[in-house]
Amino acid sequence: MAVEDRDGNAVFLALYHFPGLFQATQEALDVFLPLGQILAIREPWMKLPAVGYGHSMIRVDSPSDVTFLCEDEPLARSAVWATCSAPPAH
Repeated sequence: MAVEDRDGNAVFLALYHFPGLFQATQEALDVFLPLGQILAIREPWMKLPAVGYGHSMIRVDSPSDVTFLCEDEPLARSAVWATCSAPPAH
């Protein structure tokens, strides 16, 4: 999956060791991380491509390092985003 910071920069995110998500369907992943979900990530690390091609990614090894925030929480309330991340209308 890809995540975006407040400046609109996007990077791949790899979440390791999340129960029930190994080989999860796209539908299950959409429920777990819907478009527009705000995350606070503690202790992430950036993995760079080994040979100069490919994609960089943020790797998070522990589920306890990810906090799911609502828009009205103080940490998220002060955030200003470069792009709109509203979920598509159904």
